[in-house]
Amino acid sequence: MCMLGCTTEDEGQAEIHWSQTIDEAGLFYLRATPDTCDECIEVEEIARLGVGDGPGFLVETGYEFGIVVDHSDRYWVPQPAGAIQVYDATGAYLRSVGRAGQGPFDFQRPWLSHVDPGGNVHVLDPANRRETLIDPDFELVEMRSLQDRFTRSASLGKGRYVIEAMLTTPAEIGFLLHIIGGGAVLRSFGVPLPLEGENAKPITAFEQQRILTIGPDGVIYSTKDHAYSIEAWDQDGNRLAGFEGPTLNETLPRAEPVSWDNPYVHRIRATRVDEQRRLWVAIHELRPDWKDLVEEVISAAGDVYVIPKDRTNWAVYRTRLDLVDLDAMTIIASRRVDGLLTTFLPGGRAAAVQYGADMNVQIAIWRLAAPSN
Repeated sequence: MCMLGCTTEDEGQAEIHWSQTIDEAGLFYLRATPDTCDECIEVEEIARLGVGDGPGFLVETGYEFGIVVDHSDRYWVPQPAGAIQVYDATGAYLRSVGRAGQGPFDFQRPWLSHVDPGGNVHVLDPANRRETLIDPDFELVEMRSLQDRFTRSASLGKGRYVIEAMLTTPAEIGFLLHIIGGGAVLRSFGVPLPLEGENAKPITAFEQQRILTIGPDGVIYSTKDHAYSIEAWDQDGNRLAGFEGPTLNETLPRAEPVSWDNPYVHRIRATRVDEQRRLWVAIHELRPDWKDLVEEVISAAGDVYVIPKDRTNWAVYRTRLDLVDLDAMTIIASRRVDGLLTTFLPGGRAAAVQYGADMNVQIAIWRLAAPSN
């Protein structure tokens, strides 16, 4: 069995060396141990959403905009066109909520955030600059003002969110993270470590992208998209710790079409901290044979790009799940699985993009179980 951190000829990835040291920037380095368990996270599919071509068919997944489970165990799946599809615990389609537009119950780009203790589903819509609360009977409860221009968010409760955004007022510029509430920015923090020497350059919006999650103790975790780099913050914006995992990509991508000079890369897509202070990290990892799964296309200008042969955009990826013990700073388990995990859900569940036989988009609901020690 190959432990996490080793390499095989089939995978063709560089060997990873681990340590538990801390550098002058305050970064810990995760390490592997003889007990690191490869392929021992259990993944069981318990429901499938969007099956068939009738009602409930998923034209677009909306997977990057969050999927939530309400108190009746119903799955709410946003659609970028404006509607939200609702399914029961077995995956059966129930109804659609909302539509495209700017009026009440209209959305331009709904982002499902969370379900509050009262059972209300919170829908963020930065394009319409508002937050909409929908009750368990699908009735409109309230609409609140919301900061626009952000791409990722996590709920802090009591109407507050931490967002990742490139804001440009004098008080906010240069900060990656912001706490918002009531349509206003309450606090900005998260200055990236400076680059020095000849490679120094301003950070771009593409490079600053972060995955956000809130631990059970209220700690904010921000994770880079294309590098295994995670920082922990308190809600006053103080940096508590930072740690680095294995090198995901030797070269970071550029914000332009994929080509042989700007190839597909491994990407972190979701994180979660459980009650045992373990950090779950979902990585969209390139398949070892990904170059055989794409083909060249030539633009009208004569530029050569590469795209997946089946046009799904995700054929070249699979999910790697890492489980990190935050107290020991070790990777304790890992698992590779087909399908693209995009959202961690309550009750040890997760949502993953899958495809049906006719390549229609579906959402698989997985139950995850980790080693007990």
